[in-house]
Amino acid sequence: MLRLVSSALQVRGLPMMVKELTIPVPWGHIAAKEYSNPPDTHNEHNVLALHGWMDNANTFDRLIPMLPGGNFVCMDFPGHGKSSYRPGGVCYSITDYVIDVARVVNELKWEKFSIMGHSLGGGIGILVKAKFYFHM
Repeated sequence: MLRLVSSALQVRGLPMMVKELTIPVPWGHIAAKEYSNPPDTHNEHNVLALHGWMDNANTFDRLIPMLPGGNFVCMDFPGHGKSSYRPGGVCYSITDYVIDVARVVNELKWEKFSIMGHSLGGGIGILVKAKFYFHM
């Protein structure tokens, strides 16, 4: 179950909601931030933003308000930002990050989505696209 913390900001004179999400996983949680336009704007395009190595979801804080409307979720990979670390002795591998992305998308109940990635996030995005091409 998602845990939400909400706030609002003005972007180009329009309100944009910012929510902090907490997605449960067996070792703790994956943290994420969701930027969305008000429901009356009828823009339901979902975009998952994936940060780079040694970074976190805040990478996209200044970029997303400049993009056209939609629902943007910026996730923190495990061990980054506000997400839980994996248990001791467990490796951090790119294939595990692909599985983490699938967990987040499943929890969000997104049927279709796009990926925006930076550095490591771009590479993971390519692997997610190869595995889950029918959702994108």
